[in-house]
This record gives sequence, structure tokens and C-alpha cells, in this order.
Amino acid sequence: MAAAGSPDDRPRLRLGHRLRAVLACLLLTPSPGLAQDAPDILTENYRDWALICQNGATAEGAQTGRICEITQELRQSTDVQRVLRIALAVSPEAPEGSAALTLITPFGVRLADGVSLAVADDDTVARVPFLTCLAVGCIANETLSPEMMDRVAQSETAIIGMFTASGDEAQLEISLRGLSAAWRRLTALAQE
Repeated sequence: MAAAGSPDDRPRLRLGHRLRAVLACLLLTPSPGLAQDAPDILTENYRDWALICQNGATAEGAQTGRICEITQELRQSTDVQRVLRIALAVSPEAPEGSAALTLITPFGVRLADGVSLAVADDDTVARVPFLTCLAVGCIANETLSPEMMDRVAQSETAIIGMFTASGDEAQLEISLRGLSAAWRRLTALAQE
């Protein structure tokens, strides 16, 4: 909050990088009518990954700059229900090359255990804690170091592991095809 008597006495909200990453992920989650309401949206496909950027704005309508992420969704083939959404964004608060990782899982997961990210034929790259559950699902969030990001980007698949509320382990394999190219493009856009 600004000091009393300063020209701007309005309270200021300071968001942590994890909450900003979650909010960006939710803002960039496609929803009906989004494309027609948002004036400047950039979407590019890189094999199994999509890069999505849109111009951000405050509630008052002031532009806040471009928000970008690369994302992949896994859906059930029977009813097209989303099972997992994984998103990576450039993390401005972390060292260069770090990625803000956000996972949105369905309800019914054991929150205390978090989510694990492992590349095929390797140990766990990251243990990702759950942050909260919202209407879109349960959200896990973590920053991947440049070294972790390199290990992920050099692999062809990754395994996302979590436990159900009843204690059963669930493992989902995601494709990493196109991730390296999408990440290079995302980091280039972040420097513009």
C-alpha cells in the first residue's frame, strides 16, 4: 500500500509468481467466446504443443502486456473431458531459462502428495505441489530450473504421476514432441 499522503493512496495487490502463473494459465484456458472478445491472440502449433499469447488488461481496461504460454491437454477419447492440462511459461522472477510449470488435474486427486514429473527412463525431474482447486480442476505449480527444463526438452515423453483420493496411483504419459521448438519461440517472445 502506498504511504499515507502520497499522490497514489490506492491499495496495491502484490501477487507471488506462482499465483500469477496460475492466473495466466486460467486466462489462457480457451473458453467459448474468448477469441471474439480478445483483440490480439497469437496461436502457433508445434507438433503436440500449442503456443498461446494474448494481450492482458486490467479490470479498468488498461493494457498490461502480452501473456504467453505453451500448453498441451490430454483428453479422454470417449467424452472429450480434459484429464490433464500442462502449461509452461517464462518465469521472470527465476533465473534465465527457468520455466513456470502449471498442471491442472481433475478433482479426486490426493492433494498432499502433489504431482510428479518424470522424463521417460529417468528419475523424477520435479515434485510439483498442489496450490489450490478451482472450478477448472486442481492446480499444481512449480518453477523448473534451466537444468530441469533442458532434461525435459531433450526427452520424447514425460510421465505425470499422481495419486487418487483412494490411494491408487495414476500415471499419464505426455508427448514432448515439439516442446523444444515451442520453448525457443516462447523465450524469444518473452524478450520482445
